[in-house]
Amino acid sequence: MCAERTIRISLRAALVLLFATHVSATEVEVRTVDSKSVTGQLVSFSLDRGLVLEAPSGTRRIGIQDIIRVAPVSNRRIHRSETGPTRGSSFSVTLAGPAPADRLVGLPGVFENERIALHVPSLGTVPIPLEHMAVWRNLRLGGDARVSAMLAAPSDGQDRLLVANGDRLDGVIVVVDSAGFVLETDGGEVRIAHDHVVAASIVGVPLERRGGPHARVTLADGTRVTCSALGWSKRGAVLKVFDGVEHRAAEDAVASVDIVGGRWQCLTELAPTRVEETPMISVAWPFQVDRSVTGRPLRVGGESFDRGIGVHARSSLTFDLAGQYREFVTSYGMDDDSGPLADVAISILVDGVTKHERASLGRGTLVGPVRIDVSGAKRIELLVDFGRMGGIQDRFDWLEPAIIR
Repeated sequence: MCAERTIRISLRAALVLLFATHVSATEVEVRTVDSKSVTGQLVSFSLDRGLVLEAPSGTRRIGIQDIIRVAPVSNRRIHRSETGPTRGSSFSVTLAGPAPADRLVGLPGVFENERIALHVPSLGTVPIPLEHMAVWRNLRLGGDARVSAMLAAPSDGQDRLLVANGDRLDGVIVVVDSAGFVLETDGGEVRIAHDHVVAASIVGVPLERRGGPHARVTLADGTRVTCSALGWSKRGAVLKVFDGVEHRAAEDAVASVDIVGGRWQCLTELAPTRVEETPMISVAWPFQVDRSVTGRPLRVGGESFDRGIGVHARSSLTFDLAGQYREFVTSYGMDDDSGPLADVAISILVDGVTKHERASLGRGTLVGPVRIDVSGAKRIELLVDFGRMGGIQDRFDWLEPAIIR
């Protein structure tokens, strides 16, 4: 009897320990608009009520307007540019919209009512309207350089398929299902299996977003979705995405949550009102959003960044402020992809007046964050000028540039 009692107690203790482990709160790092980071145990987080955190100093409540990003401490080194597909997720679908656009990673299912059912490991089955799709990628076939070239080439308003043998087919994609694509061409309908399609470029219609703050959630399987409603606690996460349906994800499936539409406005989501790009010789390098000017992930001083603007000297980007913001903040540096001769001069001008400058900057130095008062200002100009070596190897990154209300 004594042995049975001991076994029952041990089993009960094991179950209690298992349950406690299952419901233990996630430790998160919260980045706020004042550049302060707070770390603690996540109690609850929603777009309506903000965030409640158990920090070493006690319970903290942070309003949604003041939050930039929330991420589990275990994932603090994971950036969107580094988050990749998990095993069993062979395809990615990027939706039409401004960068960074929503992206779902999974396996295709049936096609009905002009929607493709994508089986996303973290969210379950998500029906994606064909009209809102922009890029379809077969992750098993790779082909990054060819896909980039296809997306950059004019399409005359037609959809386009990049086939594994190197061919490009233009027309109108009318079906995407588990078997592959149906493309309407001038010569009739053509069906091509997924194993033969590297990527598809689709003329999609951007999704409409609600006003006010919303959440851009990045999941560990590579999926990134903009949510009109979000609830996240130790019990897991509930996300309402573009299909209007609530999808549930495990607590540890969340890699990060970025708040869009709060006091923090990243310049990567705004179009500059004026762009001047002057090459030293004859080759022009257009600026890139959330990528270096060569199209690669942003890296400065060995550190990766997921938000920023990649430029090449000489570059001048002007943004309209309309007197609505109080502060500008950015970090910057020469991209690690630059050469050893890279050198530039930096200026940040507010209404034509220089507020920050650096006469010489080479590779390997991360500067910032630089904070500038822009209260009542109408415009801000980010200038990267030729340095000591002219425009040689000058691949420069503005990192997480933002204006704050």
